[in-house]
Amino acid sequence: VAALREGFESREMKPRTVRFQLQTLRAYLSRMVEAGEFDAVSLANVRRVPCPPQQARGHAGRRLSSEEIALVLSDIGQLPKDRFMRAAFFVLVTTGMRVSELLSLPHDCMDKSGRVELVQKGSRAHVVWITKPVVQVLRLHWEDVPERNYLVQWPRGKQIIRNNFNRELKLLANRVGIESFTPHDLRRTVATTLLEKGVDPYVLSSILGHSKPETTAIYDHRPDTAKQQVIQEMVETIEKGKIFYTQPLGYVSGGAK
Repeated sequence: VAALREGFESREMKPRTVRFQLQTLRAYLSRMVEAGEFDAVSLANVRRVPCPPQQARGHAGRRLSSEEIALVLSDIGQLPKDRFMRAAFFVLVTTGMRVSELLSLPHDCMDKSGRVELVQKGSRAHVVWITKPVVQVLRLHWEDVPERNYLVQWPRGKQIIRNNFNRELKLLANRVGIESFTPHDLRRTVATTLLEKGVDPYVLSSILGHSKPETTAIYDHRPDTAKQQVIQEMVETIEKGKIFYTQPLGYVSGGAK
């Protein structure tokens, strides 16, 4: 496995490709162990090989600025395909849902308040809300698909698949003259924006559908200056005497008081 990893690296494969190849190999060896054709101790040694390489870094993604979001929403054309992309983009950048969740949502998934219940990864349900401005854009899109089965539906025959949707987003970015982005970058944008507004990380993890708040922390793309500002504000608050103790803490037998 170590030799394979070095071979993958020498060919300058992406870290996620290396990870996929090695995980596939380990899964195959696990099946061989279950069949009695491979030693379990050897498999344990295989699993100790770092995967992916510890020094490798995957695609970190990026966050879209408010100017870029406004540019995308204003410069999209008026063809049925354009209205589909505007609706899908607007939903993703305002709810933070995964693109796989969006493309599989039925048309009647939303109630009158805009509430949508999602069940995706790990069968864990979480709720998002689609606001009135987004609904208005959706209604323009729905005019192009009279017999609609999905909340956002590709106007040409079958529903669009994820890879094709990613390609359309790249074409859209090139057309409006901004840096290319992925659907997951829109999820990062929502997470970072809400964190900047002071949303509790536990509330945000519920919105994004994460089972652990530690996963939500990965989406924190705030610059170091923002974090430095938080510390500075805390220090200024202490210096102004807004934080004080009613009595000094002292250790006594049985605990602190």
